[in-house]
Amino acid sequence: ELSLSRLDVLFSTLQVWVWAVVHVHIEAGKSRCCSVATLIALVSSFDDGSARISDSTLGAQKTGAVWDCCEKLKKIPQGNRNAMRRDLFQWVKDCNDTMQEFQDIIDLGPVTATVAEGNHDLDWDDFCEGADEQYSEKELKVAQSCLALIKCTRGTISNVLNACDHIGELLQTITEEKTRHFIWISSLHELARNVGEGATELGVMMYPPLDMDGEEEDGKSALQIQLETQVQALLDTNGFILSVGTKVDLASEVVAFSKKLYSASETRCKEAVRAIADTKVSS
Repeated sequence: ELSLSRLDVLFSTLQVWVWAVVHVHIEAGKSRCCSVATLIALVSSFDDGSARISDSTLGAQKTGAVWDCCEKLKKIPQGNRNAMRRDLFQWVKDCNDTMQEFQDIIDLGPVTATVAEGNHDLDWDDFCEGADEQYSEKELKVAQSCLALIKCTRGTISNVLNACDHIGELLQTITEEKTRHFIWISSLHELARNVGEGATELGVMMYPPLDMDGEEEDGKSALQIQLETQVQALLDTNGFILSVGTKVDLASEVVAFSKKLYSASETRCKEAVRAIADTKVSS
């Protein structure tokens, strides 16, 4: 028979699982399935007797697996607003990490001429100083332009966060047309997702040496295509805020900042494309 302590574990686990099911978040789907599966496995082990064997730790192991899933469920944001804010904060953090990493590489300056010209037999001093992890003179301007776009990305996501917070506070005071505001926030969040995830893709391509050979469509390199994709995501997001009109009552400073970011994104893209073109001309 099940002991009272084991029943307490089962009922407590079941209580946490029911609590999680009530909070319907798409991101919680896998965690909820994990909780259900491990809970069924735990109950089944007592039902078939495998956990009742003398000196068996199977019951304890399966109970631990259930609680591990439940601990993960506790970390899931309660409510759509918290879930969206967590996404935005994570993308800002990713941008900060990317900016710090590549700023450190840029601060090393260009690699020595012998290494840049393809001499892979680095001497010991060059290797210890990280010469194999530096940009060439040609690549440095491209990397700086890419980094500037990452900064525009961070600013855009931060501005999206401010916009969503502003609308969220506004929704506490209005009683009509809430649906229109919710749809607007949801649309803006999806645009910000493209910006945040695009920055990660761009960061992956920023490690030296840069691949700027035109092997993709229209003779463009994968780096240039990702640059242009990221810029388009920035323009779409900031353009969405700028086109707000009378759809939502948005703070003037949010709109003003988006206007600056829109212009800056266009400028940084032109600088990056020009820098890539210059590397091909001088090659």
